[in-house]
Amino acid sequence: MGLPTATWTLPGAALPATAYSAGLGLLIEQPERLEAQLATHLKRGCIHFAIGNETAEPGCPNGMVVLTGRAEDGDKTGGCDLQVWEMAPPNHASLGIHIGQSVDDMLAVFEPSATSWSKRLNNQWDTAGIKDTSGYGTVSSHYGMHMVAWHIPIAISGQQAELHKGSLTFDPKVKAPYTLPVFMPGVLGTLTASSSGTHTLTLTVGELDLDVLAVAGKAAPGKVHVAVGKPITW
Repeated sequence: MGLPTATWTLPGAALPATAYSAGLGLLIEQPERLEAQLATHLKRGCIHFAIGNETAEPGCPNGMVVLTGRAEDGDKTGGCDLQVWEMAPPNHASLGIHIGQSVDDMLAVFEPSATSWSKRLNNQWDTAGIKDTSGYGTVSSHYGMHMVAWHIPIAISGQQAELHKGSLTFDPKVKAPYTLPVFMPGVLGTLTASSSGTHTLTLTVGELDLDVLAVAGKAAPGKVHVAVGKPITW
């Protein structure tokens, strides 16, 4: 089948990304293996076909391809396999951020795929599930694979919500000052940090009653109530 020599960037990587967002953390015993896998994906998956060129070239202007190196299709370059699945680049970015890789580097992995529809094809609505390396959709028009991108801001803020325990904590992967989004069921807002070290949680939707509210180990004093128009600063 040729699969042992292939490199896969599976959309199924959404499972560990979801696990992080759900507070389950890394689901493997050796995180260095995940880091090595991501590096291999980027090294081998950042290739494309220029329009009119039948030879694969380095670079991935519309996102990483899902798999390479398969020969069973009769093409040594795996030409028909050079497809960008819209789950793979954002999954790569969120997982890389979670395990400590550079936020800027990981956003750069996602940016070509994220902007191929809006900036290059000027199509704001008909996002496909899979596209060729020129950015044109090939499978599943108006599909939602790209929606796993919502894991990226959660990875950047390090948000961990255990609302049944009255706990909301953050471990931001960027340095202050910053303003980061806060996402929970029925709750939307922002977390802001100043260069002086103060933090502010502001809600635009919903409310929270918390026993623990902390950013990078710095906790707000006592129990807190946060609602629209009632931010808390500590």
